[in-house]
Amino acid sequence: MAKIRVRARAVDMLGRQQIAGIPTAIHELFKNAHDAYAKHAEVDYFREDQTFVLRDDGYGMTKEEFEGRWLTLGTESKVGANRELAPDYLDEGTPRRVVLGEKGIGRLAIATIGRQVLILSRAKKKDGLQDLVVSFVHWGLFEAPGIDLDKIVIPVETLPGGTLPGEVFVKKIVGQVADNVRDLAPDMSTEDVTGILNDLDAFTIYPDQVDEALKGLSLRNDGRGTHFYIMPADPILERDIEEVGSDDIAAPLHKMLLGFSNTMMPDRPLPEFLTAFRDHRRNGVVEDLIGRNEFFTPDEFESADHHFEGEIDAFGQFKGAISVYGMAPDPCTIEWPDGDGQQTACGPFRVKFAYVQGNSRESLLPPEDWGRISAKLNKIGGLYIYRDGIRVLPYGNSDVDFLNIERRRTKSASDWFFSYRRIFGAIELTYEHNTELREKAGREGFITNKAYRQLREIMENLFMALAKQFFRKDADRGGEFNKIRADLQHQNDLLKKREKRVSERRQKFEITLREFFNKVEEGKPQAAADKIRAETGRQLTAIEKLKDNDSAVSELLKLEGYVRREISDLRNEYTIKKGRGFSTSKKVQAQWYSYEDTRAKLEKDIFQPLSIWTDEAISAVAGQSTIALDRRRRAKKTLDDVRDNSLRIARAAGREALNEAKTLVEAVRKDSRERLSKTTENISKTLAEFAATETASLTDEQIKEKQEALQRRISEAAEEEIFRMEGVINQLHAMAEAINIGDSLSDETAALEASYVGAREQLDLFSDLAQVGTALGIVQHEFGATIRSVRENIQRLGAWADLDEELQQVYSDIRASFDHLDGYLSLFTPLNRRLQRHRIPISGEEIRRYLQELFGDRLERHDIRMIGTRDFDRKVIEGYASTYYPCFVNLVDNAIYWIVKGGVQERLITLDADDVGFTVTNTGPGISIDLKDWIFGFTNTEKDGGRGMGLYISKQTLTKEGADIILDNPGKENHPTFRIIVPEVTDQETGEEENGED
Repeated sequence: MAKIRVRARAVDMLGRQQIAGIPTAIHELFKNAHDAYAKHAEVDYFREDQTFVLRDDGYGMTKEEFEGRWLTLGTESKVGANRELAPDYLDEGTPRRVVLGEKGIGRLAIATIGRQVLILSRAKKKDGLQDLVVSFVHWGLFEAPGIDLDKIVIPVETLPGGTLPGEVFVKKIVGQVADNVRDLAPDMSTEDVTGILNDLDAFTIYPDQVDEALKGLSLRNDGRGTHFYIMPADPILERDIEEVGSDDIAAPLHKMLLGFSNTMMPDRPLPEFLTAFRDHRRNGVVEDLIGRNEFFTPDEFESADHHFEGEIDAFGQFKGAISVYGMAPDPCTIEWPDGDGQQTACGPFRVKFAYVQGNSRESLLPPEDWGRISAKLNKIGGLYIYRDGIRVLPYGNSDVDFLNIERRRTKSASDWFFSYRRIFGAIELTYEHNTELREKAGREGFITNKAYRQLREIMENLFMALAKQFFRKDADRGGEFNKIRADLQHQNDLLKKREKRVSERRQKFEITLREFFNKVEEGKPQAAADKIRAETGRQLTAIEKLKDNDSAVSELLKLEGYVRREISDLRNEYTIKKGRGFSTSKKVQAQWYSYEDTRAKLEKDIFQPLSIWTDEAISAVAGQSTIALDRRRRAKKTLDDVRDNSLRIARAAGREALNEAKTLVEAVRKDSRERLSKTTENISKTLAEFAATETASLTDEQIKEKQEALQRRISEAAEEEIFRMEGVINQLHAMAEAINIGDSLSDETAALEASYVGAREQLDLFSDLAQVGTALGIVQHEFGATIRSVRENIQRLGAWADLDEELQQVYSDIRASFDHLDGYLSLFTPLNRRLQRHRIPISGEEIRRYLQELFGDRLERHDIRMIGTRDFDRKVIEGYASTYYPCFVNLVDNAIYWIVKGGVQERLITLDADDVGFTVTNTGPGISIDLKDWIFGFTNTEKDGGRGMGLYISKQTLTKEGADIILDNPGKENHPTFRIIVPEVTDQETGEEENGED
């Protein structure tokens, strides 16, 4: 009698070849962890050696279960499991879970990730924790042709619970597989045998070592669960992580693993099962690719423009509520016409999704939020499907439009409204009510049976009905949507028009500021003043030589008027009117403040001295006996010149204002005539339509309906134009009112705009600082316990060092290094309370040595010298190390960057001191005058990839201690010198000490 023989390749065909790819395989393993009642399933992928580790904290497997279930294909262990009672070994309070897999081949997905795997599993049963089960599989044996399945040996060993296999144990169990390969060699190709044996020799991952490095989920001590160690992982995994076709396409791994649990809904509890995928890059950076914030968050869901929620009953009818633009939910019932009054095969389910408008101008979201959420929608937007809270693949992927939404939209965007990439939400199924929706073996979607076809038809009908009822121009229930969208578009158009009007003025203002600073940097104000002084001196010499007194007096008066105009023109050339009617960026605001300081300095150092000199020089000549010119006559001439010049400027401004007023009046007249004409025309057309209506054949009721319809059209046409004219009236009224009280509407608008921009920037700052504070709080909490332990052990080592001379030097070096580290890490204490802080004497020499230790390698690498003067080394102040040290660190770090970037020949950083405080000078490029204050602002930086926080934090920290930091010598031609101004310290302050731990 013949028997069916099973080749080992059947396992490969049932497993690896049935899985679409590595992300799908990982998804399957996550589902297995879920079925094992794990609370966490975490992947760590190390790119350096292509090691893949997947750990869960589920209830694990005993040796019997591993051999009878995991190593047995097509087991019935999960078949009907959802109809059974929950396992009796679950922890108290653990809710029963719906089993996600029933085919018994999901475990074979591992072969897709890598060719060989070390498996560890430790079970928890009613009688407690069990021994550790260890096994090793090389899937290459199942790919080789000609080998019967029963000839392959899978070693299974046990270890006492709480222990992990090390190098010796792993090599032993791997060696058992190698022996099996050698036994099967006659039935295999030489190439296959060599390849598998080479793989086995290269398997050098040992759980006891990995467990120490990874922390977290562990099988040591009281740990339980199942862990997989795969080495090497298929190289395609790294490509799956990195592969991004464009900004609109997510990497395959993101598409498949994001949203494994339904975490986007605001009204849902936190999932019982959480996943992670940590990518350990070669540069040491570790990134969780599927963290909760990578998926849609509840806050993002709530902020969307429109929300749709309801239930599809057993007959396919939708009952729910629709909220458009944040309006109160509107009850909505949508019939499925193909239901025929019979219950559906797919069963009842819930649907909830949000929608964001495709144009920012039509959305209620702020532009930044709209852009951020839109970028996420483009990559991972779509309608997901969850069964009992766990995602069903591949639904939700932006390239899986299973409801043909984009196809309909392509035909007519105005009719069908919805775009698949603007939707995020879920169809929520349950095993209990939707059993006929069955997944394919390869997890690439549901089997296309009657239940799935009905699900699709019901949802397509829902989207089409929603578009017709709420979002078409003529939609019965689309009044609110169309009105709000029109208002948003109108507001956006107004803002665009305003931006267009003011952008030219803003640009001109910014150019004028730049030109001012360029001229000052080039020394042009001083050169112009010197020229006026020289010309004045030359002409005075010529006047003194005139013999005719009347001619001399006349020439002297002319010269004085000329010089006065020249000095006035020079002042005007370097005087900028503040921009009005528009807001400016933080950088331009800082430039304006720098301008005011610089302009005041020009007045003090150049313009005023020039005026005094010319007046004295002319007075000296006028007082000579040969030239009789009294002061009164000169004063009268000066006042006449000022009067004429002022009247000339005022008359020009008045003419310009009158011309603008005439233009405004004409524009108002034209607009009013056009709107009145349009209203009259619309009314005439409506009346003509009524006149052409045959009323004899109409009933009284029909005539009345016709009359009311035409009345509405007349009223609506008139109201729209009246509304526009009232807007003009309000603007004119506001303008007249502002003129009467001496205000400026453009200044008011600019102030409001600047206030809005400032408030948003401040909100961003507070958000950033809150995150920093939270992070520092965590660091302080974790660091505190560790550092106390290190401190105690150093003290113990000190006691031994007192008894052993050989230990004394070792102890001394460790103690010095620890004190240095302890002081430096105190910078990371929480922002609201600094522990372990004392005012101490701080010398320049200590600071210099600290900086040399910290930056020594970088300085040497870039051939930069850092020197401290004798004054610097001898300078001693009283203060907090955590206040001053970071400031010097930041200044030297910036200096190194700019010296290298500037490509200067002399590479030098000089540390100096005087009575005021410390200075740090570097030979890098100068900092322009307009940026002297701006560089100390939050996030203000010109460094490539810089964060703009160093100088800001340094200045804020110093200010709190009564100190300050300034740029001492702004100017592009000057090597930057930063001055740290140190406050005077009283005896009381010197002895002051903050409370805190020691």
